[in-house]
Amino acid sequence: MNCQHFPQCGGCLHQDKTHDVQIQSKTDFFLNNMRHHGIDAEISSFHQSPLGTRRRATLTAKRTKKTIQIGFLEMGSHNLIDINECIVILPEILAIKPFALAITPMIASRSAHVKFHITACSNGFDILIENAKHVEPHVKAEIAMHCAAHNVRRLTMNDETVYQDETPVLRMGAHLIEIPPHPFLQATIDCEEYLRALVTKALSNCKNIADLFAGLGTFSLSIEQNVIAIEGENELVKAMQNNLNRIGLHNISAQTRDLFRNPLVPIELRDFDAVIIDPPRAGAQAQCETLAKSDISRIAFVSCDVKYFARDARILLDGGYKIQEIHLIDQFRFSNHLESFALFEKTT
Repeated sequence: MNCQHFPQCGGCLHQDKTHDVQIQSKTDFFLNNMRHHGIDAEISSFHQSPLGTRRRATLTAKRTKKTIQIGFLEMGSHNLIDINECIVILPEILAIKPFALAITPMIASRSAHVKFHITACSNGFDILIENAKHVEPHVKAEIAMHCAAHNVRRLTMNDETVYQDETPVLRMGAHLIEIPPHPFLQATIDCEEYLRALVTKALSNCKNIADLFAGLGTFSLSIEQNVIAIEGENELVKAMQNNLNRIGLHNISAQTRDLFRNPLVPIELRDFDAVIIDPPRAGAQAQCETLAKSDISRIAFVSCDVKYFARDARILLDGGYKIQEIHLIDQFRFSNHLESFALFEKTT
């Protein structure tokens, strides 16, 4: 199934390859990176999100003398491809295009690229706009009318909340959680649920768990054991704590800590028998170095970058851990991007 905008649109790279070739290519990419660090890995499963399920997208808008263009940038170029279909994102995200067309003349300087970061929530859309020009109050009032007409729950523009009729919410496991503007989220609900099931199963017999780089609590919220969720962004920690209080979950506590500069050290880790770690793309080298020196029995490692995961896995293996299982998760279809889950167990 090919999109009419491929290959001009820079959103997809590999729609010209068969399904089996894409899976093999991503698997080989992962295995080759592991071998580069001296790791012979075996893949337990390869999971793909269905097409048309990405719940987040960034549309670029450009106002010219005669037209408004809205779409994705051509790969390696500032050329904007005006799109009217996309086979990887949720259809309702592209259906918000009339809203963007309506307000772009109000907020865009001539020839400037305005970014619409769109999240499809359980109760509508959460949209954050970047690079908009200053607008007067009467223009904001007109924008608010368009928001109400297009199911936009909140519109944030240049860090200012321009419109909000209710707080955007998302379902995470059994809970509806309130989210701040444009937080980190897994790209598809399908892969988030798949990863959550892997994490909870892997740590089902553990009692005290540290969730590192916890975000909004993607994994913590579905764990029944005692959890300390640690996240570097204070806004996400505040949102998590508010959700915990609102839902009434008392087995989880949230803390702010920069784990890149101040990783948990072995003496702090001794109260836990398991760790969940889900770092940004740059990985968690400093934290893995201290984990390697700890007595943590199980580490559930969720990664969004193959290269840095291989580096961090080598650190843990050198510290006496063994990889029990690896699962590959493809939620960015037709791209080079790949998620992974690995379960590490302490052997020495």
